[in-house]
Amino acid sequence: MQRSTPGAKHSCADPSWRAVTSHHSGKTEESITADLSVVLNIGQAKTGAPARSDRVARYNYLLQIKTELADTVEYAGWAALDP
Repeated sequence: MQRSTPGAKHSCADPSWRAVTSHHSGKTEESITADLSVVLNIGQAKTGAPARSDRVARYNYLLQIKTELADTVEYAGWAALDP
């Protein structure tokens, strides 16, 4: 079993598999899942419904990343799920 995020992402190299980052359950505004999603080009981040401030903070951080990288990256949207 892969213990590292990059190693786990590499394991999903099969065209029929997709990697997803998932937030750490806890009431913290840590943004590491957003960072990993962008840096590793994962395409999907599970952060939960924006019902609590910690989750809203994660969504806001993803939007901040999108704004800062707007000229150099493109949001894949549903295309992230295409093989």
